[in-house]
Amino acid sequence: MEAVTDRRLHAGGSTDDRLSALPDDLLHRILSFLPCQRAVQTTVLSKRWTGLWRSAPCININMLYILTRSRHKWQKMEDLVTNFLIFHNAPVLDAFRIAMDGVIGDRLSAIDRWVRRGILGCPSVLEIEFFDTGIPDPPFGDTVRPGPFELPDIGSTSSSRLKRLSLVGVSLGSSFAELLRSGCPVLEDLHLEDCCTEFNHIQSHTLKKLYLHICYRHSVGTLAIKAPALVKLVLDPHLSMPEYTQKNEFSLADGSTNSLVDAWVVFPHDMSPRSRVMLLGSLSNVTKLELTACFSAELMLDNELGQFPIFSNLRTLWLRGCVFGNRDGKCSTLDIFLQKTPNLKKLTLEHQRAILVQESVEYPVFANLQTLSLEQCFLDKCDLNNKLDALGSFVQNAPWLEKLTLQCCMVINPFPIYLDMSHDLFGFSHESCGIVKSLK
Repeated sequence: MEAVTDRRLHAGGSTDDRLSALPDDLLHRILSFLPCQRAVQTTVLSKRWTGLWRSAPCININMLYILTRSRHKWQKMEDLVTNFLIFHNAPVLDAFRIAMDGVIGDRLSAIDRWVRRGILGCPSVLEIEFFDTGIPDPPFGDTVRPGPFELPDIGSTSSSRLKRLSLVGVSLGSSFAELLRSGCPVLEDLHLEDCCTEFNHIQSHTLKKLYLHICYRHSVGTLAIKAPALVKLVLDPHLSMPEYTQKNEFSLADGSTNSLVDAWVVFPHDMSPRSRVMLLGSLSNVTKLELTACFSAELMLDNELGQFPIFSNLRTLWLRGCVFGNRDGKCSTLDIFLQKTPNLKKLTLEHQRAILVQESVEYPVFANLQTLSLEQCFLDKCDLNNKLDALGSFVQNAPWLEKLTLQCCMVINPFPIYLDMSHDLFGFSHESCGIVKSLK
């Protein structure tokens, strides 16, 4: 006990200053959660904290929600960050993060210097995120294009320890694809959002997580993804930019989905039906799948749908905003797709207004389905009795169903009601808009 007290006094704190008595590794961990301006301010806590920020292995430059559009305030922050980086002396970095908005004009030169300084630290985590660049996008009015900031060259030495790379609002040249292929030997997590890209392939043998969200492609052609170790995939192009590209096409190379467990895909409206079929078919090994805007009128007539592989590992399926229609007046595209998911346990259909109608009389058997959630899944042209008859036929094919949730499937009352299972399954009021109930 006496030794601990001596240590606290030697650290420059009082006997009640337990925080200063912690080892450097823990104090550095605390500093890693603070932006650089706050990290510097910790020097006033005690002598123990004096200069501790200089050796912290994490640098966090966070200017979000700061009024950097004021030249005076920007100049003050620029001086602070520049001095911080000059005096920071950690030999290598665990993480370098920079996040800010309003990246315009003469500020780019300072930002470029900061990013280059962070890259020299060979960080394991590199996050460069620029929001609200202030460049209006004429075709879409209230949206903005990604900023003019271009990612500096990252040499093979600086990227040798890189495990996570997150880029938002950054322009990426054609050399970025080569960086991923050969310059990041341990990269596991890649996050690209609101970026301008000039490459047509992503290749990495170590990548486990890939997130692509609204990335505008200058290049024309299919974006090929080859990542045999991939575990989680998010593809969300959201919209196409006519001045940037002609088509939003994606493909997964053979072997890129062998390890894939979780996938969320938002299909762009200009993606060809055949490309949608091929991309969807390549996801057959996943256990969790979320699809948005999956099918189109052309795809419903595509004979390749019946040649899909079996999604034998799929346990959770979420379909949002997908358009389904009847084939040959009997079964819908959805029915055919669900027949390929024999081990499905949880199914969520959201904004599927063209299913569960009287004309759809052939439903697949859901031998393992336990949870079913439906939202806006009835055509308004059908009366309530037809809707309930269709729902009854659907549920009868799920013998192990435990939970059924209906949300906004009727038309009047916006509040859900809860039913006692001692009553008839479909004997609820015609005024109900949503139903949540347990079948056990």
